[in-house]
Amino acid sequence: MAMEPLAYNEVHTRPSLEERLESIISGAALMADSSCTRDERRERTVAECNAVRQALKDLLSEYMSNMGNKDKSEKLAGAIDNMGRKTRDLRRQLRKAVVDHVSDSFLETNVPLLVLIKAAQNGNEKEVEEYAVVFTEHSNKLVEVANLVCSMSNNEDGVKMVRYAAAQIENLCPELYSIKILAARPRSKVAQENMDAFKQLWENQVRILTEAVDEFADKYQIEEPKVRKQNIILVNVEKEYIERENDEIEKCLGEQNCSL
Repeated sequence: MAMEPLAYNEVHTRPSLEERLESIISGAALMADSSCTRDERRERTVAECNAVRQALKDLLSEYMSNMGNKDKSEKLAGAIDNMGRKTRDLRRQLRKAVVDHVSDSFLETNVPLLVLIKAAQNGNEKEVEEYAVVFTEHSNKLVEVANLVCSMSNNEDGVKMVRYAAAQIENLCPELYSIKILAARPRSKVAQENMDAFKQLWENQVRILTEAVDEFADKYQIEEPKVRKQNIILVNVEKEYIERENDEIEKCLGEQNCSL
């Protein structure tokens, strides 16, 4: 958005710069409104959008004050620098948001499917219906995050690979009939084999998608991404430990009651 004062034209330049800004803001708004975006990141993104808007307003004001001048004033040079700085700050927040999404969504991709399969093997059709909803929501989230990653990249080949893998996930998600059949016939060898085939196909596609998304996300990691991912893992491990401790306590209490 830097130009010489003589090149600035209020009629043509202002609308062009404002249009470019709104295009950037629209993309940022989509990211902020995503269900995958953390509240803290959403607030920071909105704040950075407002800062970019204000920076452009100040920049246009300085261009107006310098119209017809051959050289830039110090205030104009400062406004140009500030515009670039605020734009970079917004871009940094968006990249952090992408990394957050990847860390949150691709950490334990197989859990919803394994829970669904377990219910089917037990012949619990009611639980299968309930977990199928969770599985579908998780699948949709994977696809949504993959598309967000693509929106931050100019690598056409990489984008095609991610979008193709995401499309395969979308196509597989509705095909849960093999699991539902297994729930209705848990002792059927054919039903078990069909379910195994679906599981293998699903895990292969998720692996391809995860590898493709990870390759993109690695380029966007700004501040100690490994630490953030480790923190998420630690939270999950702590949660699992607490749940296991509670199970042991309940088991001990049950044994004591039985002995009484």
